[in-house]
Amino acid sequence: MTQPVAQPGMVADAPVLNLTSGYVQRAAGLLPRQGARAPWKTRQNYLSDIMAFHMGRLNDGVVRFDTVRPTRERNAT
Repeated sequence: MTQPVAQPGMVADAPVLNLTSGYVQRAAGLLPRQGARAPWKTRQNYLSDIMAFHMGRLNDGVVRFDTVRPTRERNAT
């Protein structure tokens, strides 16, 4: 299994949901995070996302993919 790994200094730890609702604030530690700029920033713009998916490159020199062990295997050792 692979997962994207951010390069040092690329990711600002920000919430994906910019909401102040109590239930969102209580679950903030469980919700996904995002970065300050692409490719780690969630735009939530359908047209921009479609263009990026169709015209963007997976190997863009910014996102690096590393092989990781599933959580169950990591916890067993």
